[in-house]
Amino acid sequence: MKHILLLLLFPFGIFAQTDTLNAFYKPIGSSVVASPNGGYSSGTNGYADKEKLQAFIPTRSYSVLGAIVWFAVKDELSAQPDLSNIWLKLRRHDITTLATVPFIRGPKETIDSAAFSITDLNAGFLPETGYNYLPFNNPVLVTSPYGISVSFTEGMQDEDTLAIMQSADDSVLAVGQSWETWNGNWRRMIDNWGLNVDFAIFPVIDTTLNSVSNLPRIDFNVYPNPADNQINISLDQLRDKVQVEIIGVNGQIVQTTQIQELNNASIDISQLINGFYLLKITSSNQYGIRPFVVVNADK
Repeated sequence: MKHILLLLLFPFGIFAQTDTLNAFYKPIGSSVVASPNGGYSSGTNGYADKEKLQAFIPTRSYSVLGAIVWFAVKDELSAQPDLSNIWLKLRRHDITTLATVPFIRGPKETIDSAAFSITDLNAGFLPETGYNYLPFNNPVLVTSPYGISVSFTEGMQDEDTLAIMQSADDSVLAVGQSWETWNGNWRRMIDNWGLNVDFAIFPVIDTTLNSVSNLPRIDFNVYPNPADNQINISLDQLRDKVQVEIIGVNGQIVQTTQIQELNNASIDISQLINGFYLLKITSSNQYGIRPFVVVNADK
């Protein structure tokens, strides 16, 4: 079955002085494409092409905190689906080598990675049901072309299926920014499948971080999630003068609040439209990010 929904990535970057989705978004039509031997072109299938990557070309240096990945399909069919893991990887990307064979250039060594259980992942054909914020353990400073990938090869059970939403064919702004592994080599999706698409992998960046070494991260919870008119924030210890920012899917800050003591604090979100958001809190040289969804039948 073919499901239609748009996603269009903007690979050259939109930057603000905060966490920003490196994306350009228009609702005209996008899908996952079924593979002839089961699974999906943008996810697991029988061709042993189990790592998918979206390439990005930064116009300035910044720190990548993680990524939002839109999974369209998740089928947990193995006897122990909780054992299936995916890896989010940030790889160096080579755009300098000129060659007629695609896999000579492209994704290179892994710079950082983090593992996630598919049981904990969302999947759906709407952003609010399919978006996932996947953080790296520490911010990763990037100064040159890079790619962010989802790898299904390390711990994914054979019976379980996962597929990333991909843009409509020929709707991309730059050709050849989506890649996959095939027979041990990296190749472009347009070469392997004839699909000129982008994957729904959105870097979350911060242009304000001067150092990425052992930057402390604040651990906190946001509830309820989904929320309607109010969200609550809790953490284990009090922190003075905390800045709270709510960031929309276009990377723009939609709400800012200063809280003197962050412990079971409540924030009015009645003005937010339904959708997916990131909540960032900053205190001194520490930061923390949590995703949340606004769902209100009256909006």
